[in-house]
Amino acid sequence: MMSYAPTGVDNGTLTLNYAYLNNADVSKTGSVAIDYRTTTNDNVLAASSPTTLNAVTGSTSNPVVVVFTTDDGNFASSLSADLTALPTDWSSASSTFTCATLSVGASCQVSLNYAPTIAAGSTLTFGYSYVNSAGTAKTGTVSIPYTAAP
Repeated sequence: MMSYAPTGVDNGTLTLNYAYLNNADVSKTGSVAIDYRTTTNDNVLAASSPTTLNAVTGSTSNPVVVVFTTDDGNFASSLSADLTALPTDWSSASSTFTCATLSVGASCQVSLNYAPTIAAGSTLTFGYSYVNSAGTAKTGTVSIPYTAAP
């Protein structure tokens, strides 16, 4: 049995040579080539701007932009978030958010708006899912603290 434990990103071809005697007692040899590629196991991170929202009740526009990027520059795909359960006073242009791919220089973003009607304070939290560059389905959470004062 063999194993491979990469310590970084790498690719190449592993060639295994073999020898055997066939049923006629004749020596035979051959080889098997196995291509390999390692990647880092990236994550999608979410950063909001502003990071904490302080609003005034009755204000109609307090925009927040959430930018999604990968933490290592490798691509991720199938990013999505369900925005149907946003708390009262929060809105988005769409109830769902999707992004086909993201990587270095190709982030994805979702725009939200907070229009408070009463004084309140809490944290907006919603989840997202994606497939990383290794093909693994993963999830993350966005958290944005907010307050509204009269």
